[in-house]
Amino acid sequence: SDLNDLKKPAMTPEQRLRKQIDEEPQRIGPYLELGDLLKRQNKLDEAERVLAAGKKVTDNDPILVEAHADLQMARLQRAVIVYSKKVRDNP
Repeated sequence: SDLNDLKKPAMTPEQRLRKQIDEEPQRIGPYLELGDLLKRQNKLDEAERVLAAGKKVTDNDPILVEAHADLQMARLQRAVIVYSKKVRDNP
């Protein structure tokens, strides 16, 4: 059995965190870690979905609510930057 475990491909950090969320959905840590991981990969929309799901499952845990709000601000800032560049490039 241990040999078979060694043959399995290692999980990526994202896969490991998603597995933790599936196994213990009430824990907020994996939602925060996965949201942060996705944010660092500039996957803001996906990170927002992860944190929103965590808020729903944990009955609006205050830490997740704050992380979700911060992420929404980051998404808005990104949209402003993209829009400003479009306007600047095509006045």
